[in-house]
Amino acid sequence: MLYSKLHFLRILILGTFILCIPDLVKSQTCGTTNIALGKPVTVSAEQMYHVGADAVDGNISSGWFAPGDNNYIYVDLGQSFTVCKIKIIWQADGRGKNYKAQVSTDASNWTDIFTRTNNNLSIDSFAVTGTGRYVRILITERVNNWASIEMSELEIYNSLAGNTKPSVSLTSPSNNASYFAGANIKLTATAADSDGSVSKVEFFQGTEKIGEATTAPYTVVWSNVQAGTYSITAKAIDNLNASEVSTAISVTVNPSTRWSLLGNPGTNPDSVFLGTTDNKRLVFKTNNQERMTILGDGYVGIGIATKPAAEAKLAVNGAVYAKKLKITQTGWADYVFNNDYKLPSLKELEAYIKLNKHLPGVPTTTEVQKNGTDVAEIQAVLLKKIEELTLYIIEQNKKLEQQQMQIELLNKNKK
Repeated sequence: MLYSKLHFLRILILGTFILCIPDLVKSQTCGTTNIALGKPVTVSAEQMYHVGADAVDGNISSGWFAPGDNNYIYVDLGQSFTVCKIKIIWQADGRGKNYKAQVSTDASNWTDIFTRTNNNLSIDSFAVTGTGRYVRILITERVNNWASIEMSELEIYNSLAGNTKPSVSLTSPSNNASYFAGANIKLTATAADSDGSVSKVEFFQGTEKIGEATTAPYTVVWSNVQAGTYSITAKAIDNLNASEVSTAISVTVNPSTRWSLLGNPGTNPDSVFLGTTDNKRLVFKTNNQERMTILGDGYVGIGIATKPAAEAKLAVNGAVYAKKLKITQTGWADYVFNNDYKLPSLKELEAYIKLNKHLPGVPTTTEVQKNGTDVAEIQAVLLKKIEELTLYIIEQNKKLEQQQMQIELLNKNKK
């Protein structure tokens, strides 16, 4: 009878244990996110180009180096976590031989949660149980006395026991939304955590992170997006590092058929252009005032919208400053030096000036005020006058030389 009762009790205890296994497993669930990644670190010593931060940068090609034994590195997780796993990636010759994992709430008083002796692993991953804001690896002895301590990466994982994952969903843009290349797309998500708080929401295009937001409304702007079809998700992370990913939405960005103010790569100027497709004028404004216009026939006016003359292609109502102005034209005034050119006599020129009050071929004041001047044409006219003046000077110089010779001859005969 006693045996039967004991046997029944054993069965009852065993059954109760089996029924509790799911809860026990749940209570020991360890997260899969490295909570040490990018966190602040403190080290006992470091070498140039191999600083403590290199051990938590997610890059095994870099690492923290420290000379000698009895060195440590600890990570500030930013808040208290229940740590369930630690992973250390050593560089082969710089492995720690004997070391401890410790936790602390104040970075002063440390509690041992794991001890490793005679380590021969380049990648050492071990389960731990401990709670604290700070996690320290204290290396008391190296594998090789001739080498530095060389830790490529330190990864820390926290327990998710009893922590409900946050909820998250994308609210903007809508699924299957369509844009043009170069668009700035606003991504917005809602997120909540029933037993804690949401620490941040990250936004992804496939596996590529676009950005993150730490406060509600959780929004980032995806800038200058090029043509393609994209799968967008949002990932909410709570205060205990549990995370949840939203249902993906699809976004299509079409090749640009219009100009973007942020740049327009790969455009076809025959089909993608800034302008009009009718005979309406194109206007440019600043301070809500028209500054420049382009008419349907191609005329450009700066400070003036209407054509000053039928043949005008460009008009500027104001001063034009330039370092160089080149005007191409046919015909120049060098014909003045041809042998058959009839140069008016100075008497003829004098008579013309007295009568007309201007040089021959030069427009009058009235004409200039009414019609303006053609820069190229007036330059040719002025050059013609300079060349004619040069011929007058040469002619007068010849007469002066003859007169001088006659004067010298008269003086010589007097003697």
